[in-house]
Amino acid sequence: ALEVLQAHPTREARPVLHTRFEHLAADGVKRDAGTYLRAAIVRALRPIAGVEDLALLERAVTTYEWLPPRSEEASLLRSAGLVVLNDVDSRLAGFHAVRLLADEWTSRLSGEPALTAVGVLASLDHYDPLYYYALHQTQPQSDVLSDCLRRLTVLPESLVRGLAERHGGPNFAGAGRDEVVLVGLLDLLLEHPSAPFAPEWVRGWLAATELYAVYHYLVTKL
Repeated sequence: ALEVLQAHPTREARPVLHTRFEHLAADGVKRDAGTYLRAAIVRALRPIAGVEDLALLERAVTTYEWLPPRSEEASLLRSAGLVVLNDVDSRLAGFHAVRLLADEWTSRLSGEPALTAVGVLASLDHYDPLYYYALHQTQPQSDVLSDCLRRLTVLPESLVRGLAERHGGPNFAGAGRDEVVLVGLLDLLLEHPSAPFAPEWVRGWLAATELYAVYHYLVTKL
């Protein structure tokens, strides 16, 4: 039914969707473990979402639920809520995206909702939090850091060089062993409009690397 409502949105469905969401949320762990149904409700609301849905959407982006033995399992709902909140109130969504970008309960498997937060912030041209994450996050998740790096093509050349040295080392020698992060960094170097040092670095890395999966990716991209 929720898939049908996503494909054929109707404003008359809003009261029912809200009621169903509240029923599930009243005992989320038992009634909707993993928040799959509530996330589907939020996605069904997206084509008709308006200010009357703000309270529900903020509840979605601030929901945390734990399943035994202490596993947080509401990242799917927070991601879905953030996407729709951005449609309704982008300013409010921007603040929530900053909060979720470095949230300690980001899923280690999917990188969500941090990955969605990166996309929302980039869509709003809010690159400062992405740069901060890439520069100062003490225990970044590889996929989130990689996505931050590849989106920072607006940075001045001097700042790009600093990120390259931090995450790749001088000419990528002796550092940058995280392949996922390297892919994001190489994407940044290839896409940045004014990084004249990038071709030299890329050639040096291709000549020296033993990370052949990334080598294959880079050669294919080139």
